[in-house]
Amino acid sequence: MGLDLSTTDFNRWLKSQFKSSEKRNRFLKRLSAHVGQPISASQFASRTERSERVGSYTCYGIFYILLEYLTIPNCDTSFSQDEDIETAALEQFKRAFPKGTSLIRHSEHFTRTGDTDTIFLPIPFDSPLEFEEAFVGSLPMALDALRQLSKVLDFNLASEYEEELIEGGYSYVAIARNVARVLYRFFGKNSRTCIAYS
Repeated sequence: MGLDLSTTDFNRWLKSQFKSSEKRNRFLKRLSAHVGQPISASQFASRTERSERVGSYTCYGIFYILLEYLTIPNCDTSFSQDEDIETAALEQFKRAFPKGTSLIRHSEHFTRTGDTDTIFLPIPFDSPLEFEEAFVGSLPMALDALRQLSKVLDFNLASEYEEELIEGGYSYVAIARNVARVLYRFFGKNSRTCIAYS
């Protein structure tokens, strides 16, 4: 199992998330108010279907932990005993970067959305929306957050993937950067359509 990115038709995603038309209508009303413009089910129609594997949910979680660690000063991240990979990643980040001191605009489009039940719309809006365990992020804002992250960590989003295995273990920073590269390339190639996590 792993996390995939897929281009999708908004109406198809909507129907898969909310089985009743009443719930879909409530969601659309809330989304329209949130983004400041009317949104209809047919607004983001898409005929093309593309997908790409991001990696394991653990790898995406490492990317998420890094963004959260870098951007949230009062974030008290802790993990259970069986989350040894996440704990090791956080410890590596603590040794490499100061906590909560980086301004990464729009990072909440990743840190306040899920790794499933999430769709990115091809329109700009400031903050993501959560509605009954479904999340909506802004694709242009997410792309901007990835560009900001690459500046903070001083890496090229268009470069080849980094070696993640290092002497004595893993480079969790490299894993997070590689996840950012996959996201950036797929989001950039498909910036005019909806993209869902699946």
